[in-house]
Amino acid sequence: MTTQKRQTSIYLPDPMREAIQAIADREQRSFTFVVEMLLREALEAREASGKKG
Repeated sequence: MTTQKRQTSIYLPDPMREAIQAIADREQRSFTFVVEMLLREALEAREASGKKG
């Protein structure tokens, strides 16, 4: 089963982009994969804390 994905553009401050790229390099993953993973983790944490929005 494949997941539908849509392209999204975002602007990131250089230090944030560099930190994400460092994670990607260290884990031998793509920049996009790391961004998706971090967003998923943040959404799950937000859901678990009961925050809405």
